[in-house]
Amino acid sequence: MRAASNGAKLRNIYDEQGVVMSELAAGALLAVHGERAGWLDVEIPGGFPVWVFGEFLSPTSESGMLQVSGNSVRMRPLPSSGAESMSLRQLLERGTKVRMLGRNDMSKPLAEDWVRVNAPTGTRGWVAIGQTEALPAGTDGATQWAAARTRWGAELAAGVAGAM
Repeated sequence: MRAASNGAKLRNIYDEQGVVMSELAAGALLAVHGERAGWLDVEIPGGFPVWVFGEFLSPTSESGMLQVSGNSVRMRPLPSSGAESMSLRQLLERGTKVRMLGRNDMSKPLAEDWVRVNAPTGTRGWVAIGQTEALPAGTDGATQWAAARTRWGAELAAGVAGAM
């Protein structure tokens, strides 16, 4: 699948009231993992921005990278643990490395601040079925997915991924 010609909105829950975590460009590849009530459970090749509370992150020797220091750490669409920021179903596990994209309040110590990171491979969100379309007939989706993941990996290594 891919985002329709007018793009798609990736949300944290399968509902129009869900928080938009990423605006996907027309034609953006989507790996579909399931369907529920008119929504597709999808992964995108480059991940997407999420928020994690800094108490569960530690600096690494790699520039711009943080390591998860807790188990079953929640990723959220907003820098809040309130009802308006329902967490994603996937959890971060101790040792997972994530690219830091920013902080909510730089005046606070890392452990007391919300940190925006790029969600790791395998993290999923929800897209309304009406905002998607099938790949053209004869398209090798697996090859396109692999190429997109490789391209994203190179961008991540160069420090430019995360804004996808």
